[in-house]
Amino acid sequence: MTSKHLFLKGMKEDLRHKVWMLALSLLGNFLAMPVLWLLNYSDVAFADVRMLTSEMTARQQAEAIAQSTERMINFFGKGLVIAASIIAILGAVVVGLECFHYLQQKSMVDTYHSLPVGKTQLFGIKYINGLLIWLVPYLFCTVLTLVFAGILLARVGGSGGILGLILEAAKNTAVLMVLFLLIYHLLLLATMLTGNMLNTLAVASILGCGVIAAYGLTLGFTTTFFHTHYAEMKGLALASYGSPLAA
Repeated sequence: MTSKHLFLKGMKEDLRHKVWMLALSLLGNFLAMPVLWLLNYSDVAFADVRMLTSEMTARQQAEAIAQSTERMINFFGKGLVIAASIIAILGAVVVGLECFHYLQQKSMVDTYHSLPVGKTQLFGIKYINGLLIWLVPYLFCTVLTLVFAGILLARVGGSGGILGLILEAAKNTAVLMVLFLLIYHLLLLATMLTGNMLNTLAVASILGCGVIAAYGLTLGFTTTFFHTHYAEMKGLALASYGSPLAA
């Protein structure tokens, strides 16, 4: 119980020094989601929809509402997720570089390691805080955007599409969570392997782009091989692709 209390107290103390990161995360997610939604679905757009539906039959109104709901869901799953992914990537880079920056300065390493806190507990505090700095503002802005979208759907008579928006938001959250964790862990690994900011960025770039480059080269070589060499092979020579013994 005491250990749990100290862990939460350590998280609170660590967050006290990272309020600026939390504020930037909240601002970025707010601009990327609720503000972007309001810019695309304002009261002006609602007034146009209401004017059009007032001149339609019941069947036409139902079809128009269904189409509007589908467009909202598509925008929620494409437009908003692209904007939110940019914030997630930037947030992962900033948090990954900042959370363990003390490892790049010997005096700060000695200071942190002299604290009456275990190294495992210290790592857990900074790791979880780094995740929460992005995740909490993102979830708050997602819920706020869902509220705006739900209110608009209810006003145009498309309340049945609210569940679709919630499912799309859940899917977006899962995708962005994986994206954030991949980049976050990449930056943490680069920070642990290096001793200064420049080397950290260089190692992160090599680790992040190296696999993509290797995959691209392999794909390019194999594609070229099958276009130049494989097409000319005939008869029993093709058997070399069916068994290592034949090769």
